[in-house]
Amino acid sequence: IFFRPCSVFVAMVDESKSINEGNWHSLVEEFNLLPSITDLLQSIVTNPDAKETDAHEKRIAEMADALCHQFIRCQNLIDALHGTDMSPAQQQEQYAGCAQKVRQRTEMIQKYAELKALRSHAMAATAEVSGQQTGSSQGT
Repeated sequence: IFFRPCSVFVAMVDESKSINEGNWHSLVEEFNLLPSITDLLQSIVTNPDAKETDAHEKRIAEMADALCHQFIRCQNLIDALHGTDMSPAQQQEQYAGCAQKVRQRTEMIQKYAELKALRSHAMAATAEVSGQQTGSSQGT
């Protein structure tokens, strides 16, 4: 049986597919290799008649190619995951930096909300005072 090397299929893999929250289900399906492996093994174990040998070998080669293609897709999906190219220490460092940014931005939002509340309170107080002044000047 002749099997082509997996590198032939690299060009066939869609490397532009990114992983986001919307396609985790499809990611799980991509890594479900067991059905392909069992089908391939079942085909290898099956003994065809002498006249069907060529077709059987061709089918096995096609199944092996498809499995190899699926392995490459899985590897590309893993490579597309953010952070898989970093060591655990680097991931921890990046996480700490992101957590710090989140804390800073949360504090800024809280300060802005307080400032906005103070400003609207001051504007209301100013309007009240100016209303009282115009009312008292009209009364005299």
